[in-house]
Amino acid sequence: MFLEDLTFREQVELFSNAGVVVGAHGAGLAHLLFCQKGTTVFEVFFRKRPMFYWLLSRFNDLDYRYLQAADVHGAENREKGRLSRPGVDQILSTCRAIRD
Repeated sequence: MFLEDLTFREQVELFSNAGVVVGAHGAGLAHLLFCQKGTTVFEVFFRKRPMFYWLLSRFNDLDYRYLQAADVHGAENREKGRLSRPGVDQILSTCRAIRD
């Protein structure tokens, strides 16, 4: 899903109704402001761990988790923003546990 394809109102509705948010570090995660308390957040980043969305999640009482692209094999994959299979599996297994 690409947030730029949605109106601002649709973006707010999407985040306010989400049980889980998975996204790469970037401006789109600023919409965490609209999430309900307890929403699970997975931030994926590719270099040094930024603290901004962790702080925003903490302020909003969200369940913040992160994956760093250090889980990716090789610098070329990090530059292209690719996650390793174990990283993807970690996100999926956590989402399934929350759903069940």
